[in-house]
Amino acid sequence: MTVLVTGAAKRIGRAIALRLHRQGMRVLIHYSTSEAEARRTAEECGNAPVYRANLESVTEIRAMFHEIGRLDGLVNNAARFTKFDVMSIEEADWDYIHSVNLKAVFFCCQSAARMMQPTGRIVNISSLGGIRPWADHAHYCASKAGVIMLTKALAKALAPNITVNSVAPGVIPFSDKEAADPRVASMIRRTPMGRAGHADGPGHRHNERQTLRLRRRVRCGRQASGHYHRRRHPPSPYLPARIRRPQHRLLDRTPRRYGCAKFKKCVIPTGP
Repeated sequence: MTVLVTGAAKRIGRAIALRLHRQGMRVLIHYSTSEAEARRTAEECGNAPVYRANLESVTEIRAMFHEIGRLDGLVNNAARFTKFDVMSIEEADWDYIHSVNLKAVFFCCQSAARMMQPTGRIVNISSLGGIRPWADHAHYCASKAGVIMLTKALAKALAPNITVNSVAPGVIPFSDKEAADPRVASMIRRTPMGRAGHADGPGHRHNERQTLRLRRRVRCGRQASGHYHRRRHPPSPYLPARIRRPQHRLLDRTPRRYGCAKFKKCVIPTGP
């Protein structure tokens, strides 16, 4: 199975490429400017082929896929991240993020889908910022929220032969400096597991007991390891008490349908 990983030179992209290689897949390494890091990753992936393309250019994207030829899987990992006050964002700042984070994701999916007939797998890497609003990263949040909706639309358009999914990683610091950042430390403390994630995946360094505990938290409607699990909104407090629906429901009688046996008394908002 041949899989292309965009932005595979560093950080999460590199970890994904190495993991796929260890699982026996033929990995293709894409980079834009980090050639030395990309070739180092390619060497660790059994001298994997390396492709350079500026993802801002649709022409270069299509030329790269034409050069690749056959493809079974695609991981859209390449992305940009900047911080701006919302009142200081200019058109160039907006386009710098969206040209790679959203536009390039679509055209990579389109080009890959044309080569994946009859079947294929696409995974788009989104972000917790696509689900939660970050005041100093409004442009970035908009791009990653777009990736999530784009994934849903493509999943319908390309089904059933090609599957399209998205992963929204939580807090994954890649250095002690990043981990020491007060904002990062605050986000880590707010996760139920009380720790940061790892680039190798949430379950890679867990033992079986920790993994089961993580799954139970997700099934019970909680946020696990920085990843978001959608809940319904609580009822409006402005409705009269006699017509207001109860905000919560104890699940003692229906653990199999709404929760798990270990959390029979888990409380989940039900909303109107």
